[in-house]
Amino acid sequence: MHVRNWLRTASRRETIPSGGIIWERYQEFMEKLPQTAREARLIVEELIFNDYTLLVAQWLESKGD
Repeated sequence: MHVRNWLRTASRRETIPSGGIIWERYQEFMEKLPQTAREARLIVEELIFNDYTLLVAQWLESKGD
């Protein structure tokens, strides 16, 4: 819930999903992360911030966000 509250304050978006929805989406992303990292020829445990944000952006784009 705290992340959602922070996003609601810091984001330029007009609407932010509920905390439960954010948690579900995060879990979905984390389930896909190992496969996504392998496809990018990366190892999850060795991801640096820029690699991680790139994979997040690609995942969001694939989801239509």
